[in-house]
Amino acid sequence: MNRTFTLTTEQLLTHWRRHRLYEPVAPGGAELSLTLSPSTEACMAARLECAYARAVSEAPADELPLTDIAPLLTLAVSTDGAARTELPQGVLRIVSVECSGWYAPARIATPADTALIARQTNIYSRGTPWQPVAIVYPQHMLLYGCTAADTVSRCMAVVVPEPDSGFTLTPALLARICSYDL
Repeated sequence: MNRTFTLTTEQLLTHWRRHRLYEPVAPGGAELSLTLSPSTEACMAARLECAYARAVSEAPADELPLTDIAPLLTLAVSTDGAARTELPQGVLRIVSVECSGWYAPARIATPADTALIARQTNIYSRGTPWQPVAIVYPQHMLLYGCTAADTVSRCMAVVVPEPDSGFTLTPALLARICSYDL
């Protein structure tokens, strides 16, 4: 498990500036200061939020600050074999899903995985408890291989931090964000 920590927007911007050598550095102990306009700071903060979302979408799962959102999910199983669950606000990325009746974690798919999604419409090729499939949409998730008695036992996800609460990071994710040009 990765060490996670939280940085405020100002702390993350300062760290990014130092990493990119944008902070004023004076030789010989002289002191320099940098004053930016509020609009520049707001623009940089907005770009930083985009960089965070980009880093989360590109990073491997072992570099991410994960949260188990399983207690927040309830399944509604339909007659066609799919279970639907609404995703809580702020979920950026689902990394793994496990249900009580499954023998393996689900294969995670997005709407871009058209071939895998097309196979879920066929009763003979859709997900099973031995090879479950989770299709993640922006607002909800469809799980194939569930029964009416199943519950989500574990769902690891990256969740957007609350406004003004900072960014939850890992060392690898921080390094990835600092490598981006804002």
